[in-house]
Amino acid sequence: MRLHHWRISGGAEVDIVLELADGRIVGIESKAADTVTGEDFLGLAALRDLAGPQFVQG
Repeated sequence: MRLHHWRISGGAEVDIVLELADGRIVGIESKAADTVTGEDFLGLAALRDLAGPQFVQG
């Protein structure tokens, strides 16, 4: 398993990306806020859209 941070020039980012040996990708967001909003998932959605079927969880 590989551990990454993912970010694109447009500002979308995912705090932790786990890349499994078979190429599957898991995205993890970490927030310090007490509440979670839809905007907190924009990075995960961007990674999902880019990775396609390799993205298995976020």
